[in-house]
This record gives sequence, C-alpha cells and structure tokens, in this order.
Amino acid sequence: MIIPLQCEFFALEGLSALMNTIQLIQQNFNKNLKIEGILLTMLDKRNSLSSLVEKDVREHFGTQVY
Repeated sequence: MIIPLQCEFFALEGLSALMNTIQLIQQNFNKNLKIEGILLTMLDKRNSLSSLVEKDVREHFGTQVY
C-alpha cells in the first residue's frame, strides 16, 4: 500500500492511528499486507511545519518516503 500524507501536524496523528489499524489487519486478516511507501503531499519547503513533518516521517520510514 502507498499512503499519501499531507505535510501537516494532524496528518502525523492520523498516520499513527493508521499504522495501528494496519498492524491489526496484518495480525487478523492479511499477514502479507505491507507499506510500500509514504507519499508526501502539499510539501512547501518555505513552511517550517512542512519541513518538520517531512523530517519526522523520513526519520521513521527512511527510504520508504517518496
């Protein structure tokens, strides 16, 4: 799965909840479900919040971030 992620603070909270849901699905229904990548959307390098969100996501997901 590819997860689109808007570069906003609340999107990070949603991503955290989504990760928990994905883990439950993997445990109960589909062990082969995996995250192919995170697609950053609405990234504005001029906005410091966008840059912070990008940094946090890249630190956690590494090369899975597009």
